This record gives sequence, C-alpha cells and structure tokens, in this order.
Amino acid sequence: HFIQSLYAQGVRHVVISPGSRTTPVALLWAEFAATVQTDMQIHMAVDERDAGFLGLGIAKTQQVPVALLATSGTATVNYAPAIAEAAVSHVPLIAVTTDRPEELQGIGAPQTLDQQALFGTHVKRAMTVTMQSTTPDTAEYIDYAVQDAVHLAVQQPAGPIQINLPLRKPLMPELDLAWPNVATVQYADVETVLELPGNLRTQFAASVMFLAGPAETTAYQDQLQVVAERHAIPIVADVLGQVRPNANAIMGIDALIESGCVKGYPTPSLIVRFGGTPVSAKVLQWIKAENIPVVQVGKSFVGRDHSRVARYQLDVTETAFLTAFDQVVAPQTADFLEQWQTSREVVAHTVARQPLSDVGVVKTMACLPAETQLFIANSMAIRD
Repeated sequence: HFIQSLYAQGVRHVVISPGSRTTPVALLWAEFAATVQTDMQIHMAVDERDAGFLGLGIAKTQQVPVALLATSGTATVNYAPAIAEAAVSHVPLIAVTTDRPEELQGIGAPQTLDQQALFGTHVKRAMTVTMQSTTPDTAEYIDYAVQDAVHLAVQQPAGPIQINLPLRKPLMPELDLAWPNVATVQYADVETVLELPGNLRTQFAASVMFLAGPAETTAYQDQLQVVAERHAIPIVADVLGQVRPNANAIMGIDALIESGCVKGYPTPSLIVRFGGTPVSAKVLQWIKAENIPVVQVGKSFVGRDHSRVARYQLDVTETAFLTAFDQVVAPQTADFLEQWQTSREVVAHTVARQPLSDVGVVKTMACLPAETQLFIANSMAIRD
C-alpha cells in the first residue's frame, strides 16, 4: 500500500541505499518495479549523501517527485544536505527513513536515534507511518496519508518531505503475493482567475520591464516570451532564468551595469520579477539605487526578496499573471524596447575590450576541445 500510494501520486524513481532495516521495503519495491509497474525505476547508491543528491538531480531535471530510502540511524542524517538544497530550490524530494520500532528507542539499541522530524523546518511535512499496525484501517490510512503527503511535496512552492517507517523484525517480507488495488486520490489543480489590482494596473502604462530570475521550471517561459513580444517589453534574463535568446531578451546586463553604460538607457517605470533571487547582485543594486518599483510574481517566490524592493507581492502562478496581464494591459510603444535592444552591441563591445574579465574568460571556453574535463571554482566563477 505504501509503495503503490507513492506511485499513484507520480513517484517513478527511488534511490535506495543498503541496510538491514530497509530490507522489506527495498525487496517489495524491486518486486513492484519488476512485475507490477515496469516504469518504476530503482537506482542504487551506496552512500546516502550521494544518494540524496542523485535523487535531487533527478527530481530537479525531470520536475517529478523522487523517493529516497535509507536504513535507520545516522545513515538517515546524511540526507540533510540534499534535503536543505531541495528546500531552498523547491524540489519535491521524499526521504523515506526506515527506523527501529518504539520499544528500541532511547535504550541504547545500535543504529538508533530520534528520527522523527529529523530535518526540522527544511521539510514541508514530517510524518511517521506505522506499517505493522494490526488495526483494520491501517492500509486505508496509508493510502490516504501517503498520497496527501506526496501531493503536498509537489504543491507550489514544492519542497521535501520525510516519511519515517519504524519496522520490527523479522524484516524479510512475503514476496509473490497479490498486490492490492490502491485508488488514486485526485487533486484538482484549478488555476486562479486573476484580477489585477486597480492601483497596480495604472502603473503598467509605459516603460515596463520583465526580470526573469532563476526558474525551477520552464512551464511559463514560452508564454513570457509571447507576452513580452506582444507588449514590446524587454526581458532582463538571469543566467538561471531559462529564457532562450530572443528579440526581447537582454543578456549580460552585468556588463552594462559594471561599465556604467546602463545609465545611457531609459530607466524602467516598473519591473515585474519572475523566479527567484537573481544571481547578479548588481541587478538588485541597480534596481534599488534607481528606486524602481518591483512586482514579485509566483507562488514559490512571494515574500522572498532579500533586497526588499518588491512593492507588490502577487501570490499567483506565473501563467495566471501573464494571462491577466495580456488581457487587461495595453501594449506599450516600441521605443523603450528598441533602446534596450541596442545594449547587445554594447555588451559585446564591453566584453571584447576586457578579454580577461569574468565574462571574457567564460567566452574563451568555447575554444576548448570537446569532452575536455573542466573544473570550475566556487562562488562567482561557476555563476559566470
């Protein structure tokens, strides 16, 4: 029931680390993948810290919930770095931590520690499921509670959860039994119809700029580009914004700001920011120095503006905002966009004049032979 409930809510990957306490879950999961749902993929990782980041990478790149399975004790704590990354990156990682039963807690049993709420506030929910309960509604509870927990993990803003499983010996499960029917719980994802506040709508008259910060999904990027083109709005594209080069995308604004050339371009009357905090601190400093009002959009990012310049916080999906904006705001004149489009030549010239600048060094990497092993240092180097 536990395994099928995870599957019912979209879990198709599990990263398993070895250990005795995981035996029943691991073997049943293997049987499930081999005979029941062959699209269930099992990944083996000896070290839990590596396992955590493997699961994080799968969840992040495929935008799906991924389960981790660890044995009891200190092994479970090694998920903490990946759980923390999942929390700040809004990734639906599911830490399944097998545990010693209640009668072995706090009396010196090996590989035993308090695993309940192990990851503190870094998880959206921490729950313990007693798998070996004899009460008649245990299976029904597992079907409901586990599916609800996975749904919470993927709900925006997404994030990790922990499911703790105390297991008693004997740990060898019965295999080759009939698998139960688990009904999938349906969660309605109804898009909010957004009514733009009147006092905000009046500020969309002219000189509006979009800022595409780090994005966890490409779900709205095409719509962002379409709306920007229709309304003649430049898009300042963060390096992690997942915005493809296009007629409206302004790349390399760092170089404009650092060289002082940005002063030659018209200051936006309003910036609509999508995504997370921009990688470039210079962009935030420029916005603050020019006192440009900012509208923060996106359920995952409302209230997450450490520069504290966001005047409006719209707790809606990017899709809902862009749809409403497109319907009620008239296109602005092309002059503002056209002036900003000339910045591309300025950026290219600035970089060309400074071949040993950060961006210049990155550009020289195009000369490296294919399959070259490249090590990039921490901090700004990897961001550039």
